[in-house]
Amino acid sequence: MALYTERYVLSVVYVSFAVYIVWADHFHVLGWVASDGADHPTFPDAATDVLMAGVQGFIGLMLLFGQRPTTTPQNLREFLVPLATAFYFLVYDALPRFPAAWQRNLWPTETPGNFWAMHPLDVAGLLLGVLGAAIALWGVVTLRRSFGIFVSVREVVLRGPYRFVRHPIYLGYVLGYGGWVLLVRTPAILLIATVHLALFVWRAKLEEARLAAHSPAYRAQMKSTGFLFPRIFGRG
Repeated sequence: MALYTERYVLSVVYVSFAVYIVWADHFHVLGWVASDGADHPTFPDAATDVLMAGVQGFIGLMLLFGQRPTTTPQNLREFLVPLATAFYFLVYDALPRFPAAWQRNLWPTETPGNFWAMHPLDVAGLLLGVLGAAIALWGVVTLRRSFGIFVSVREVVLRGPYRFVRHPIYLGYVLGYGGWVLLVRTPAILLIATVHLALFVWRAKLEEARLAAHSPAYRAQMKSTGFLFPRIFGRG
């Protein structure tokens, strides 16, 4: 059931996400081109949308044409936790429904039309969004047909960004949503993003347990690479 859900249901969902990002998410891409970058949406907004659309679209294609896993989810947790993590972004739509106190900007700043005149927190948030989307796309493209949503085992990929960090796709999403936190700066988004981070960690731990049980190469990689962030000081 997991294989057919990924291949024939989730693949369509992710391709639909890609179309939605480009055409319906405030028209950032078209808006930036039409305004020659003079006003919002800024180039980082447009670049983030293009990269995230690429992530979602490529995920959809890889799910449709992905490798058949050698092992499938062994319990309900390995099915539900990845599914909850993948669709948790929908919870961010609930931000306007939080009480007013939870929507108060913790560090209000002016929002000028010129990107280069923006507050450093806003600039950092936008750039983190671009960087996160680029890292996530790099990870998905590197996995290619080994990509999957549910906890399963396919070909273990140790090249590309996986030489530095074991979960570069999650790193990309964490950076991207971290950038959103810097832009919005409300208690509500801090709460939602913290829960999202916990889900990413839970999902990654489930995947690592499955991969480590089936791949000596992956067990060796765990000793030399970082979990969500690259290791800076030494190995082991």
